[in-house]
Amino acid sequence: MAALYLTEQGSKLRKTSQRLVVEKGGTTLLEVPASGIDRVLIFGAVQLSTQVISFLLDSGIDVSFLSMGGRLKGKLIPVESKNVFLRLAQYDRYKDEEFKLMIAKSIIEAKMTNQRTLILRYQRNHHEADLSHELEIISNSISSVPEKNNIEALMGLEGVSSAAYFRCFSRMLSIDFAFDKRTRHPPLDPTNALLSLGYVLVGNEIGALIESAGFDPFIGFVHGIRYGRQSLPLDLGGGVPASCGGWACHDRDQ
Repeated sequence: MAALYLTEQGSKLRKTSQRLVVEKGGTTLLEVPASGIDRVLIFGAVQLSTQVISFLLDSGIDVSFLSMGGRLKGKLIPVESKNVFLRLAQYDRYKDEEFKLMIAKSIIEAKMTNQRTLILRYQRNHHEADLSHELEIISNSISSVPEKNNIEALMGLEGVSSAAYFRCFSRMLSIDFAFDKRTRHPPLDPTNALLSLGYVLVGNEIGALIESAGFDPFIGFVHGIRYGRQSLPLDLGGGVPASCGGWACHDRDQ
């Protein structure tokens, strides 16, 4: 299955027979089989016909509306899953501090392990790059996970690990991509802009899968609960590194 990205300003999405059609000024820009799409992402000023809105809802196709800069503004989603028992179980688990700590350890350790693995893979092909100091920091953070007894301490470890990872990241990019450190609101270079957009798109994908399975996306086990924030996709997506390079300062002003 695929996602349909609509970025042409002033265009319109409509449905004809079993196909989705993108038009602008009487000209057809794109025509795809409706059966091959499982989500639609709309950037900026793109219109949807009433017919296509009804079809998307009936088909369970998630629609996300984003600004041209990639900020998620809202979603058009079908009626919430009828599996209330699943959500009740999720709420019960949220109140279980031991369970939350276990899940947080698993997620954060997996993220840091993936960071280390990616750096090691890069180093195998670039022997001239000495990233041993950062690798040691990440490895020490991973080994410290079992001894932590609260989520705040775990997130502190993740912040240290991600800061080391992004120091490596700046050296792993090609010369065509400038990157000094992770910045946002606004991102200060093209690389940071691409990272921010990527995080939005990945988070949107995970959020859609969570909702389709019947979970409440606002109940997170690592990020907790904050008004208006979908925390569970942040948990499962590994968080969105902020200017400090880690979970610990993620999304605090959103």
